Amino acid sequence: MKTLGIIGGVGPSSTAEFYLKISYDCQKRNHLQRPDIVIVSIPTPYQVERDMILHNLNNYTPLLIAGAKRLQEADADFLVIPCNTLHCDIDVIRRAVGIPIMSIVEESIAYIKKKGYKKVGLLATAATVEREIYSQPFRHNGIEFLVPNPEDQTELNKRIINIVDGKCLDCDRQFLHEVIHKLKAQGTDCIVLACTELPLLRPEREQKDIPIFDTMTILAGAALDEILKESDSL
Repeated sequence: MKTLGIIGGVGPSSTAEFYLKISYDCQKRNHLQRPDIVIVSIPTPYQVERDMILHNLNNYTPLLIAGAKRLQEADADFLVIPCNTLHCDIDVIRRAVGIPIMSIVEESIAYIKKKGYKKVGLLATAATVEREIYSQPFRHNGIEFLVPNPEDQTELNKRIINIVDGKCLDCDRQFLHEVIHKLKAQGTDCIVLACTELPLLRPEREQKDIPIFDTMTILAGAALDEILKESDSL
C-alpha cells in the first residue's frame, strides 16, 4: 500500500469525513490492513479562514507548503488537499515538494466528463468561483456550468462558515435545497458540490430528481485507487 498524506483542518469536519471515507472504503476493497494515512492539520487562524471564504483573501499558501513538506518528511507517497478553494495555488505547492499532489479539481472534472454531463450547477465558495478554479477546466473540457446569483452566493458563503464552525443547521440545509432547485430550473443536468463542507448537509437525501456529485467523495475514490494500486496488482 502507498502512504497517503492529507493536508487537512480546513475545515476539521470535512477532514474527518474524508479520513473515515478512505478508511471504510479501503476495508471494503482490501481485507488485509487499514490504509497508511498521515494527516497534517493546518494551524489556521480563524480570521484567515473567514477571509478566504467570505472575502477571497488567500493567506493560506505558505501554511499549505509547510504542511506539504511535513507530510513529505513523514514519508507520504502522495498528497491530497480535501478543500476545493485551497487549490487556487496548487501548482505552487506542487513545485515546493518532490511527491505528487492529487487535485480534487482535476479528478472531479474527469469524473463529470466521463459521466457525460454537459451543464453543471456549481456550488462552491465565492473564492472558488471568482478564482475560476473550476470555471477554466470546465470550459476547456466543453462543459457548461451555472453558479448561484450574487445574493445566493453571498448567503451560501455564510452557510459554509457555519459548517466550518461545526454547525449543520436545518436552515442551512433548507437554503441549500432552494439554491439547487433554482439551478435545476435553469436547466442544469447535475449539481457539483465543489466545497467539501456542503456534503455534510446531506442534500442528496431530499434532492432525488437531479444527480448530486460530491467532490470529496470523488477525490476519496481516486486517492484510494492510488493507495491500493500496488496491492491490487499483486
